[in-house]
Amino acid sequence: MYTTIKLLVLPPGLPLVFVAAGLVLRWRWRRLGATLLLVGGLLAWITAMPATAYWGARVIERHSVFEPAALAKRPAEAIVALAGGARTGAPEFAGGEDVRSLTLERVRYAAHLHRLTGLPIALSGGVPPGMMSSEAELMRRALGEDFAIPVHYVEQRSRNTAENAAFCRAVLPFKRIVLVTHAMHMPRAEALFNAAGFEVVPAPMGFVSAAPAGREVHDYLPSLSGLADVHYVMYELIGALWYRVRGGW
Repeated sequence: MYTTIKLLVLPPGLPLVFVAAGLVLRWRWRRLGATLLLVGGLLAWITAMPATAYWGARVIERHSVFEPAALAKRPAEAIVALAGGARTGAPEFAGGEDVRSLTLERVRYAAHLHRLTGLPIALSGGVPPGMMSSEAELMRRALGEDFAIPVHYVEQRSRNTAENAAFCRAVLPFKRIVLVTHAMHMPRAEALFNAAGFEVVPAPMGFVSAAPAGREVHDYLPSLSGLADVHYVMYELIGALWYRVRGGW
């Protein structure tokens, strides 16, 4: 049910809902159907524009880039990197399972910070539906095989950010951590990890708002990259609203 709702609410699902409704209703209510088709078309365009992603990201990406000097007065004890998805159908890797691109970006930045600070890395991510390996285990494999960095701490039960925080607090022997996740995900992740009892030093990466859009004509033209970024913006906005409504933070 959750997956179905997410597909319908987030782009490109939301514009398609309006288009489908317009196609069905226009046979009986011509004006209403035409209106819904127009709204669906406009939504499809707007939710695939790089400019929309940039403006949305500016609202969400509130943190600045991590500076190692921030640890001079109050050192952290570990780097905690959060999973961002995994996939099956990767026969080029043993077992046919691998991390998705969002997760790999976080792994790469965690490796970079490890080399800068010397802090140990902890990974958090459970087993996705239909898979055998946890996201944390796949992240550990990537860090070991691709970056030659050992990982000693993994949390492999969590299914969402709230569980990332709660289960990490239960199994990790650290309190003050450098938290690695995407800049759009960081506000929600930081709030939940602080609520779980951690002292968080944010280390956001993958900034969408770092490359200003809206200055060129092509920033207002739909693209696959724009659609992906707007999808992520809306996902985080809805996620933040959901946790607030539930009183999670």
